[in-house]
Amino acid sequence: MIVFEEKLSDVVNLLPNHIDSESTEFVIKYGWGNLNELNKYITLNAQYPLIWLVDGEDTHNLKKDEVKRNARIVIATRSINVEEINPFQYDNDFKLTLQPILDNLIKALILSGNSLINQETIKTTRMPNYGIEYRREYQQQTESYTLDIWNAIVLDAEITFTNFTTCLRQDIFNN
Repeated sequence: MIVFEEKLSDVVNLLPNHIDSESTEFVIKYGWGNLNELNKYITLNAQYPLIWLVDGEDTHNLKKDEVKRNARIVIATRSINVEEINPFQYDNDFKLTLQPILDNLIKALILSGNSLINQETIKTTRMPNYGIEYRREYQQQTESYTLDIWNAIVLDAEITFTNFTTCLRQDIFNN
């Protein structure tokens, strides 16, 4: 059977590195799992930009050798200027980093040769200065903390991977 997480990893590996406004080049990181796994990733690595596949349910068509998922993919970068309001976040992180990565991911899913994305019904949610506050008991006191604060775009889309071709198109971004 096809493993959805592996196939998405192959597509993410096709993406060009991201170059920020200061001409610094970043490899796009990929991970997958539930909230606990994401927190572990942030605690151990915290490398951005990040494409994170949220756990989901797969539908396997064994006759066609394909796997389909209503996937939730989070594209995130660390919000460095958390005191700034949404227009600043949009002009810097969303416009210069997150949207180009989203556009490239969609392009790669369309053109990779072994994936299909339902192009009629994708959904995106922009999440400026997003962070989850945690509380923990420590020495009879409650502490609140946030692991990281992100600017993120969440992509919800129906994605299908097949074994139709064994070779991914490596030339997608060589135009």
